[in-house]
Amino acid sequence: MNASLVTFKRLKRWLLLVVTTCLTLGISVYGSSQILTHPIALAQTPPESAVIPTNATAYHFKLGDWHASVVSDGTLSFPASFFVPKAVPEEVEAALTEHFLPTDELFNHVNTLYVETDIHKVLIDTGAGNTFGPTVGHLVENLEAAGISPATIDTVILTHAHPDHIGGILDETGALRFPNANYYISEAEAAFWTAATVEMPNSFLDEETKATLIGVAQGRLAAIAERTTLFQMGDEVIPGIQSNPSQPLATLQASQPS
Repeated sequence: MNASLVTFKRLKRWLLLVVTTCLTLGISVYGSSQILTHPIALAQTPPESAVIPTNATAYHFKLGDWHASVVSDGTLSFPASFFVPKAVPEEVEAALTEHFLPTDELFNHVNTLYVETDIHKVLIDTGAGNTFGPTVGHLVENLEAAGISPATIDTVILTHAHPDHIGGILDETGALRFPNANYYISEAEAAFWTAATVEMPNSFLDEETKATLIGVAQGRLAAIAERTTLFQMGDEVIPGIQSNPSQPLATLQASQPS
């Protein structure tokens, strides 16, 4: 296979990992100096003085002048029925088999996105922390292995308040993992989880699991309440990063800032 084609396919795979970082809340990230219109541009090699160590759990790329990294928090596995509870089991098994995937469990990467803008050091979501067992909760060590100190992160943007996105806010002792950060979450998302009664009428989860989700969300959001800023969908959260309500998945986009 042509080497350039292999590189392009690998880049497409990593771009999908970036996109899935920010499910539910669309986030547009605007680079500070140039327009990037082709996926290959995201894989530019930074100047030698700007190179950050790469390891198996971090992938670095450029957004205009900005440095960005997809950093792993670990992996999770769920039965296929967790994702498609109303599907016919035989049809699910056939679809998975057709795509050479295991039929008993689906394997998922839990990733976060780190971005260094002209002003801020930004983390989008915090991983699962200690909410889903030992296969996740490795974000801090992977950040450090990639040369990124959690203490230097000044901005954490939360796409939504599921445990695998906000569980990493606190460590095992209840202390903030990113002690110098200000936090941002949409007003609608915060209002949903902090309501006196959280209603999930369309969920297929059992009541115990629902209670766990609510408890994690309310506990983590309460812990950062004094340093949290709420934004409206469509707002520019911080300079160069804008919430995007029109996109079902996060969009990475680089252009001149307005």
